[in-house]
Amino acid sequence: MTVSAFSWRAAARRPVSTAAATALLATLSACGEPPEDAAAPSISQSELESQVAGMYPAKDDTTTVRVTCEGELPATRGAAEECRVQVDRQRATVRVSVTEVVAEEVRIDSVLVVSADRVAQELLEALTGEEFVVDEVVCPDELLGRVGEQLTCTVTPNTGSGKVIATVTKIRGLRVDFDYAVAP
Repeated sequence: MTVSAFSWRAAARRPVSTAAATALLATLSACGEPPEDAAAPSISQSELESQVAGMYPAKDDTTTVRVTCEGELPATRGAAEECRVQVDRQRATVRVSVTEVVAEEVRIDSVLVVSADRVAQELLEALTGEEFVVDEVVCPDELLGRVGEQLTCTVTPNTGSGKVIATVTKIRGLRVDFDYAVAP
């Protein structure tokens, strides 16, 4: 059975130019070793929000896209933070990561994140909809919106317990589809 959760499609990698990163990298190149108290280059919160909004474009002129990020994102490969994206009334969390830093370009990528509670709720509704007797579903972590991504959750019926595996099958616009199967 396919279960859908509101969320966002994963976006393509995007380059972000940062004046601060460029200036600092140029300074570091010219001077050799950076001073101990030098701040690491980063993408400002407003620039990050603008870049993430561009990853989730409005359908038309009447669609509102809003993005709120936690703060600055260090321009360091592997640095990540979560942003809340809203398109009209639909909301989701995306994880934005720095994938590459080359000279003055910082490349970022984003992936939607379906919370553990949301996955558990969707699984509970799907299982009880198929008339399984289930008291609780607990998922240990979030499910990333990438096709093939998996998450094993514990299902507790009125006697015993078992495991189900949720597997992302498709990203459809603002939805993540995932199937589930009983774990071996």
